[in-house]
Amino acid sequence: MPLTSTTPQRVLVGLLASNQKGRTLECLDSLAATQGAEYEVFLVDNGSDERIADATAGYDFVQTDRRSENLGCAGGRNIIIRHFLQNGTWPYLFFLDNDALVEPGTIRALIETASAHMRDERRIGGVGPHVVSEQDHQQLWCAGGARIDWERGWFVDGGQGQARDDAFVEARPLDTLTGGFMFVTREAVQATGFFTEPYFIYLEDTEWCWRMKLQGFELWSAPRAVCRHYGSSSMGALSPLFHYYRVRNRLWFFSSFTPGAGVRLKSAIIRHVLWHSFCLEARAGRWRGALAVLRGIATGLFPPHGVRRAASAERHLAR
Repeated sequence: MPLTSTTPQRVLVGLLASNQKGRTLECLDSLAATQGAEYEVFLVDNGSDERIADATAGYDFVQTDRRSENLGCAGGRNIIIRHFLQNGTWPYLFFLDNDALVEPGTIRALIETASAHMRDERRIGGVGPHVVSEQDHQQLWCAGGARIDWERGWFVDGGQGQARDDAFVEARPLDTLTGGFMFVTREAVQATGFFTEPYFIYLEDTEWCWRMKLQGFELWSAPRAVCRHYGSSSMGALSPLFHYYRVRNRLWFFSSFTPGAGVRLKSAIIRHVLWHSFCLEARAGRWRGALAVLRGIATGLFPPHGVRRAASAERHLAR
């Protein structure tokens, strides 16, 4: 439902798109069918070859910003944040990727979930919808987000692969929301600021959410809000770039935010990725993928200044 000047609970949908013009239009069609909520869409065409921005002319609720190069998820979402903070007074921002479909009552359910927690005097940073696979609507792709296992340097209780009607049917607290489906409050965005752009893609959402958590905001799942997801559309499932960024950024994040992180934690992460990623690629004869894992390890051991600075600033604020 297009935005009106009298709407009490307004939402800016920040849609990030890189190629996949057909799926982008499907996503906009699903938003057009949204019920019980008022919204406006700000679409960032993130270096697409297909000129997605031109294809959205028929959607009067969409404003576009076309970029000549792909700035990654972190850079693209920062454009959305700037627009959110500088233009208008939307109380909520709903980050969405263009390989998603929004079920009709989802935005309303997200608003109601966030509002309910606020009435309980909680300081809500955001809520995450349940996301199901587009190939199987009864199978969870993500139950809003995940909890962080600081001992092993990984994520747990994400819900992936579990039955939609059986797993995580109640709202639950989370450590991180899934980047392509994050519904966040204005207060949290203002306090947290921008994504850390060196991450580019993968775990940039985790890093941003954890900085939000360090400032005292809570993150929750919203099981009644449901999106559908095509999956692995950004770089392809298990592509060399997928392996490189996931391994590198995992080491960056956990070494930056884990108290007293040292050789033990880094060794645990490296052993895990060598066994579950390098060996998997090597046994399958996918040597470009195997080498990408090794490159990710080498680069991940030495976070750049921008990554270290963002983490140290939030740790200082949290004291």
